[in-house]
Amino acid sequence: MREQAYKEAFMEVVRQSSKLTLGKVENIKITGDTATADVTTTQQTGTEPPKTDTTTNEFVKEDGQWKDCEPPSSS
Repeated sequence: MREQAYKEAFMEVVRQSSKLTLGKVENIKITGDTATADVTTTQQTGTEPPKTDTTTNEFVKEDGQWKDCEPPSSS
């Protein structure tokens, strides 16, 4: 029980001290109701220096809206 409470408290601190900024979306390729795009984001946690990363994300069109299919980052 204490371990779960610790994990929840730790994740709350991370959420409150983290900032994620979308930089740009490039190289968009659409094929029907699926797409890929290179997404650049910058993440900063606490006093750590910002980390910028570009990944190729997959998207799907559902009910007329494009939705990100990528799982949340574990970092």
